[in-house]
Amino acid sequence: MKQLLSKIVATIALGSALIIYTVSPVFAVTSTSSSTSAMCVHVATLQSTKEAAMDVRITTMQSNFAARLAKIASDEAAIDAKVAADRANAAQQFESKIQTLESKTGLTDSQKQAIVSFSTSMQQAEKTREAAVDSARATYRSALSSTVTTHQQTLTSAVSTYKAAVESAFTTASTSCISEPSTTMSALQAAVKTAHDTLNSAITTAAIKTEIQQLAATRDAAVTAANNSFISSAKAFTATLTAALGSTNP
Repeated sequence: MKQLLSKIVATIALGSALIIYTVSPVFAVTSTSSSTSAMCVHVATLQSTKEAAMDVRITTMQSNFAARLAKIASDEAAIDAKVAADRANAAQQFESKIQTLESKTGLTDSQKQAIVSFSTSMQQAEKTREAAVDSARATYRSALSSTVTTHQQTLTSAVSTYKAAVESAFTTASTSCISEPSTTMSALQAAVKTAHDTLNSAITTAAIKTEIQQLAATRDAAVTAANNSFISSAKAFTATLTAALGSTNP
């Protein structure tokens, strides 16, 4: 399960990186033309290029979001299958051990009953442990799903704000290229940089690696407590059976 956490943290970090929109190098081009129309054409060309690039990145981001959620679900299904197989194998081994005990010759009725009581108590303890572990995992998964979904919504909103700010910057530049062509490019560069910095700040604030680690730590603590409780009960049940069987090893 810790491996799943590592995968999740890694994929979330990748997703955040994919949506960091850099200020396109084309903004570094400074027009030296005294022609107002040339400046406006240049701005229009930059706008078309930038908006097309943003649309591609947004589509990619949404695709990555969907893929990430699907990967989490796939990993959880794989874990469930392994846990089910492990539990079935453990139950089979335990039953085999009980059958071996019951097949011993010379057992008194009280000893036979002791074996039955041991088996019943151990199986109940195991059910209690499994229920506690399943509850801890379900709580973790629910919180993880909510956290990741909220994270994706936050990033989507931040990207939408970024896109709107860039579009607004180009709208302003489309007007200023006529009235103030000499300062149009520098103003556009500054506006786009501000939008970019705001986006990066939102991404940093929305980071959920620590939150996911805390959720996993809570889950692991609950699982450890359930395992320790089971071990303690198993030792007590074994001691009782050993005393009942005397020289017959349980």
